[in-house]
Amino acid sequence: MKTLLPNKRMILYELRNVKGNFFTLFFGIAFPIVFSTLMPSIIMRDLPESEQSKAIVSVFVTMSMVIPMAVMLIGYAANYSQEVENEVPLRLDLFGIQPKKLFVAKLIAHLIFITIAFMIYTLVDFIVLDIPIPAARVIIIWLSCLYLLAIIFFMMAHGITTILKKFGLTYAVTMLLYFSFMILCGMMGLTVEQLPKALKSIV
Repeated sequence: MKTLLPNKRMILYELRNVKGNFFTLFFGIAFPIVFSTLMPSIIMRDLPESEQSKAIVSVFVTMSMVIPMAVMLIGYAANYSQEVENEVPLRLDLFGIQPKKLFVAKLIAHLIFITIAFMIYTLVDFIVLDIPIPAARVIIIWLSCLYLLAIIFFMMAHGITTILKKFGLTYAVTMLLYFSFMILCGMMGLTVEQLPKALKSIV
């Protein structure tokens, strides 16, 4: 029985593909950092001093969810849809590289990139913002949720790409989902009370 674990070379190759993706770099690193550092100054204008620390932590945690969503849902879908459109997975399969092994290599590479993105995001936010250091248990739960979200979004992106098989269609659908999730989760500055009645029930 052939192992599904990819070799180191495959993972490094996929990691280079991830680093070369503009969508991943912008939406997965730059966008959450800029939003998380600018949003507290806007929110805290109307907040009492006792609530400001909680608001900063809330923004930090909320915007951290953008990283797995952007890297997996937008970045991976954009990369993989172009590969599928150009029949790259089919050619690799003809050369003996199993689709399942390729899938695992892509997942590992993206999880490595997300780990690096989390580290950069956390470092910048802790330098710029006055974020209190939480307990170890809280950090473990937070990271577990983020990685679980990352895997879910990766599966979604892979499924959408496999069904649509075209970069344009895949990109349109994933971007629509991305901004829909951001609006529904309050990442665009909208509260549940400000949403239409139909969307309130979904939230």
